Amino acid sequence: MHVIKPAWLSHSGEQKDYEVYSCHVSPDGKRLATAGGDGHVRIWSTEAIYGTNSDDNVGKPRQLCHMSHHLGTIHSVRWSPNGRYLASGADDKLICVYHLDKNPPVASFGTGDAPPVENWKTYKRLVGHDNDVQDIAWSYDSSILVSVGLDSKVVVWSGHTFEKLKTLAVHTSHVKGITFDPANKFFATSDDRSIKIFRFTPPAPNATQHDMVNNFVVETTINAPFKSSPLTTYFRRCSWSPDGNHIAAANAVNGPVSSVAIIERTRWDSEINLIGHEGPTEVCMFSPRLFHTVNPAEITDDNVGSLVTVIASAGQDKTLSIWNTNTSRPVVILQDLAGKSISDLSWTPDGQTLFAASLDGAIIAVRFDTGELGWVANAEENDKALQKYGVSRKGMGIAEDVEGLQLENQSKAGESKAAESRMGALMGDLP
Repeated sequence: MHVIKPAWLSHSGEQKDYEVYSCHVSPDGKRLATAGGDGHVRIWSTEAIYGTNSDDNVGKPRQLCHMSHHLGTIHSVRWSPNGRYLASGADDKLICVYHLDKNPPVASFGTGDAPPVENWKTYKRLVGHDNDVQDIAWSYDSSILVSVGLDSKVVVWSGHTFEKLKTLAVHTSHVKGITFDPANKFFATSDDRSIKIFRFTPPAPNATQHDMVNNFVVETTINAPFKSSPLTTYFRRCSWSPDGNHIAAANAVNGPVSSVAIIERTRWDSEINLIGHEGPTEVCMFSPRLFHTVNPAEITDDNVGSLVTVIASAGQDKTLSIWNTNTSRPVVILQDLAGKSISDLSWTPDGQTLFAASLDGAIIAVRFDTGELGWVANAEENDKALQKYGVSRKGMGIAEDVEGLQLENQSKAGESKAAESRMGALMGDLP
């Protein structure tokens, strides 16, 4: 494991380093987007970050672009899975959507700065919130963008036209997190004391508000793990596992202690808790890949191993913990990784590097050696795991059909029981 914390990787002003509220790695793994208290979205070269101490990187670009189109602090920044867009949400109540302009970049007039390396431009400004936008997320097929905020609203935008498709006013407190089901059937939103699960059908490219009257329906609300959760967290960023089986929810409590609640799909209960943080958690993030517990080159009939998911969690105790479903304790604990709360986490697409952003202005990369978290499984294993929910990743965006619903219903009983016993036993919560 290698912790990389370049001095130049920051949102620095003349007087101080600003808080960094969000970070996200692009789908190709080549760019890291960060958002901060300086009102800027910054795009960095991950190659430059990894090679911070290498002579080979001298003279290579570090910051590729920066955009300052918000009027305040930016709380969330997210790439679309298709790589075309980058979206940011801020306390000016707006969401900005950027795209890469193919024209050569030019220097900002009157600044004396060199031109940026890449020419990212504002494509759309989305108006739909009455208060701060706290978090945003794209569906896995990039067909919709969902924003949540301190106005308690969940707003659904078309990922094609960026028209507002629906406003869901079903929360009763600040909404601080949003995550999508990789099978493209649900998304989950989290406020201070609950998580709501919405079922949806990906809209067509030309869909309008009128077409969405019966779409985006609340499937269930989960309250139990959060009844006495502290209300002091800035975020409650939740995460859906890459096999579609579980949601990890930050800022849960188990008795008197802080925990991360693991919510099981279909039953939507949370008998499993990850315990170890000394303060409230603000963010948890599953690695996008599944991992073999045994080196595939060494698998035998007597030692086939299993596939597990890996999850990172962090928050106000400034500690990063990483768990997998094969152990009852964290496999990695990095204490005092930052000087203040860790606000966001993002994995690279290969599942081998984790980025963390902190309110002390730090942006940190943690790179894992082969086998340290397990052995990364082929991406096809993700597809196999999701097939039981009636989804084809190659055909993302197909409408919900009878066959798909039947497949999911058929899998519920067996999958639920298997998932419960596996997660429970491995996390040490069940005999």
